[in-house]
Amino acid sequence: MKQFRLVVDTNIIISALLKDSFTRKLLLSGKLPELSAPVFILEELNKYLDHISKKLDVSKESIRKLLAEFFDAVPIQVISQDQYSSYLKSAQQISPDFKDAPYLALAMFLECAVWSQDRALKNQTQVKVYSTTELLQLCEKLDTSLFSEKALSKDWLSKADELAWKNL
Repeated sequence: MKQFRLVVDTNIIISALLKDSFTRKLLLSGKLPELSAPVFILEELNKYLDHISKKLDVSKESIRKLLAEFFDAVPIQVISQDQYSSYLKSAQQISPDFKDAPYLALAMFLECAVWSQDRALKNQTQVKVYSTTELLQLCEKLDTSLFSEKALSKDWLSKADELAWKNL
């Protein structure tokens, strides 16, 4: 399979954290080796700590630890703004929401697509945006086996179960 790169939106990470879903399995599959995110993702994840904590009924500190383990299990390259800053102005002009501009700017810089469930991002035509369903269809088109036993047995999943994920 030809390897490709994607910029991952915060909503994908939050979705994977909140439920045992296709999104989580895809992230853990190891079949998407080049995932990137703007450093802004860390700020956004921090902003949603309360929300995630309440949904999972665990402490914010537990969520912080789980996020650290998640980023260890899923190699997402977090890229500083200075690397893609020359694309920010263009991204702001096409972005449906100012908070989405760093993701679009990074995608422009890396010349790749964005993986997001944010439908509004599709209202621009400069950067390709894949939903999880579209990503699945693309992988099926490429005849890619998405899951392996090894990928689905990451240590952090056991720790997530300790944080009551079994009941989600």
